[in-house]
Amino acid sequence: MNIIEFFSNNQRYKNYQLDTDIDLYKMYLSDIINLKSSNTDKFLDCGCGTGNVLRNLDDRENNYGIDVSEFFIEELKNDGYNVTNYEGGDLPYPGGFFGIVGSFTVLEHVEHPDFFIQEQIRVLKTGGYLIVACPNFLSVFNNVRSYSLFFKFKSLFYQYIKKSTKFIKMDPIIREADEFLPDDDAIVLTNPIQLRNFLKKENVLIVRYSGFMSKSGFVYDLFSRLPVIRHLLPSCYFVCRKVK
Repeated sequence: MNIIEFFSNNQRYKNYQLDTDIDLYKMYLSDIINLKSSNTDKFLDCGCGTGNVLRNLDDRENNYGIDVSEFFIEELKNDGYNVTNYEGGDLPYPGGFFGIVGSFTVLEHVEHPDFFIQEQIRVLKTGGYLIVACPNFLSVFNNVRSYSLFFKFKSLFYQYIKKSTKFIKMDPIIREADEFLPDDDAIVLTNPIQLRNFLKKENVLIVRYSGFMSKSGFVYDLFSRLPVIRHLLPSCYFVCRKVK
């Protein structure tokens, strides 16, 4: 069984997704709703999982989802959602089809993150918005992979100086059968400096980026957008606009 099959068929993984507090998605949901230019603007949730986001949006007709898990997709289809099983490669939509495309804690799990983002940009219409939310594995608050502070600061500094756009891979963690902890399946060392460099290379306008991916109050929100500080916080949260 490969890594994708292991996690998409892991019951504890499914339970973890189902039990995730909807408050985690509040900022993502709020941006999706507020950035829509009209009621008929289409949104694509890349890596929709069990449908936590889609189930909290009113309009099923104009909201779409893709996911690697056939099991999750089949359940969502049975509930009347516009969802498609996705196994990598080209997104199954024409260019410029969506007004908003987003992924929430998905980028760190995909085999080809650069192509994954490029495809999201392709299916966006000009003037549309891209939202990317993922962990910052080089944060001083993130200990999932037990990286030393020296390694984290060195890596961030290197990517800042070199303006690196290359995504760094890391090995997933496989535990005993039916065991799972958050981000065990992460295979990309996502961090805000590298991601910012990549997005700039793809010629999308970065409207906002933060070190938190969930709403935490006005003071935290202000703090999370401060230069340098946001690079050390737990998350990467980017809102970008396709300008051409």
